[in-house]
Amino acid sequence: MKALITAVAFLLLHNAIQAQTEVKFCELLRNPKQYDGQLIKVRATLRFGFEWNDLLCLSCPDKGGAWLDTSLDSENFDDLDKAWKRMPKGAGIVNLTVVGVFHFGSTYGHLNGYRYEFQRSSRVLLS
Repeated sequence: MKALITAVAFLLLHNAIQAQTEVKFCELLRNPKQYDGQLIKVRATLRFGFEWNDLLCLSCPDKGGAWLDTSLDSENFDDLDKAWKRMPKGAGIVNLTVVGVFHFGSTYGHLNGYRYEFQRSSRVLLS
């Protein structure tokens, strides 16, 4: 039992340390296989509205965007709730820093319209 607890604690600590490394969003989109499934921290531009939720990089618009999955409800998302209340109502564009897991290799989001997905954890900071 101690070994299992130690292993789980190590994995959580490893992921937390790994998440502290901020990756440029364009780097994610240029090398998606390298970051697939990793917990990371990124700064990006979020364009959101009815049935769309795009994380974008204004430096590499040719790479497209990533679906920002905000559907997780199994954690405490106080940061997201606070950030969401400060965002424009209905639709808008904001810059933010978000920690989550990057996914590549399938289609994601509304009508499977995205090549990438960023499944955010509880940490979201507007800037």
